[in-house]
Amino acid sequence: MVGDKSSNNTNRLVEISEKIAKTKAVRIESLIDLNIEMLKDKNVKIIAITSGASTPSLITKQVSDFVEKFNKNDESTWVKDVNIDLKRVIPRIRKEGK
Repeated sequence: MVGDKSSNNTNRLVEISEKIAKTKAVRIESLIDLNIEMLKDKNVKIIAITSGASTPSLITKQVSDFVEKFNKNDESTWVKDVNIDLKRVIPRIRKEGK
């Protein structure tokens, strides 16, 4: 679950996953928080990624892309490239009169 730890929406999605779907949920705010040891766990067979409503899609996509390319047998896929152009994440503020 990608989203802010204080987000009600994110917290509710985690709760639904764990209590209703009986599926373990791991909450991260961004790729930086993703524990790759968890991905290397031989018991992990399926990973689903979703995000809270206010999580920028670029951050969710970054996590998704990393997990998709991750190979527990190839250390070159373990490197997290967390550079995000904030201009693409933070909405532009319109100047008055425009």
